[in-house]
Amino acid sequence: MESGERIYVPLTITDLKRLKDLALREHKDFFGRNPHLRDNSLIGICLCQGASSHYLNPQVGIKDFDIWHFYEENREINFPNRAHKRIGNGYLGRPIDFLKRVIPRCICSSFPNDSERIIMEYLTKRRDTTTKKLLLKNAIIGLYPDNIFGKILWRGIHIPSKKEFIRGIKTFERHEKRDAMYKVATFLVLQFWGKPSEMADGLGVLLLTWNQAFYRYGSFDFDELERCIRELGNT
Repeated sequence: MESGERIYVPLTITDLKRLKDLALREHKDFFGRNPHLRDNSLIGICLCQGASSHYLNPQVGIKDFDIWHFYEENREINFPNRAHKRIGNGYLGRPIDFLKRVIPRCICSSFPNDSERIIMEYLTKRRDTTTKKLLLKNAIIGLYPDNIFGKILWRGIHIPSKKEFIRGIKTFERHEKRDAMYKVATFLVLQFWGKPSEMADGLGVLLLTWNQAFYRYGSFDFDELERCIRELGNT
């Protein structure tokens, strides 16, 4: 079923397999088109942006397919980070955009043979860029290698409406009546108000408890939180 420029047919695991095959073919063809580049170590391939969110929720619709190849940095090669190939009638009658990024070697060496950790560490823990912010707005679905194929690496960022927010509060209160971690964090912040280091400890308890799925990709930076508190305290 089509509506305007988008299609709303649900994507299945079979569709992901076909997209993976197309992405691997593009990986091979890319180095064929650029023989001066040695075949950089391919870390992983992901389906990103609108099509990946559509895979989770078919009401989103697909305008095109954005497939990202992530490679390990080779300091002897000037890899074209903005390399981009577009296929007009790529899949299901919609264009495919193949895009590529090189991930610094220091990140890759920190998580050897762990494609998911390397990609998500790069996207979530390092210097923010416009591209990273755009990618993180939507879901990220693994296509390659096999250990991340079909895996939801990131669900995207959803800003709830007022109605959704209030409904979430009521659901939380119904299932988490004691709210222990919030009480502990509130006590610590009030107890050590005006002492940024101790306040950071209190807030850290809350953030690490409620957002453990996010922080599993890297250690929590208490120093950065303390610095933020100091800056806000001086405003």
